[in-house]
Amino acid sequence: MFGGTCFGVGGIVVNRLGSDASVETLVAAGKKAHPSVRKTSLIAELNELAEQQDKLDVLAGQRSRFKDDELTPQQRASFDKVVNAIDELGSRTSALEAELAALQAELDTAHVATVSASKAIRANVTVQINEVQRTFKNQANPGCYQELDGRVVLIETQ
Repeated sequence: MFGGTCFGVGGIVVNRLGSDASVETLVAAGKKAHPSVRKTSLIAELNELAEQQDKLDVLAGQRSRFKDDELTPQQRASFDKVVNAIDELGSRTSALEAELAALQAELDTAHVATVSASKAIRANVTVQINEVQRTFKNQANPGCYQELDGRVVLIETQ
């Protein structure tokens, strides 16, 4: 593989990366967008939904203090809106929880993405794994590279 860009979610396996002419080459493995940012956003949104749910539960609890014939049509309509809002919050919360679980599964497997070159890694090759990059300005040792602790490192030589 030489010249241009190659992307593989699970990883990339080649004989050689780059060329003798040092053509700029980028190989990227793993997730394109860093999922931990979205995870933080989802958790914040779920916390906000929980606060809204608590407030609506208080309002819904007030409904039980009244008999149907004690409420005006406007009050009944208001309580119906509260019940509908609770249902919508529940649906939204379930959807976000499912998205968070899927995202966590991505995060749990994101570290296993690798880039392997069995014969050579030439100069001017950039290896990116899960948005962490390492550029080889000179020829490098062939092998299997993985992201560990925010760095792209050689984990197995060929």
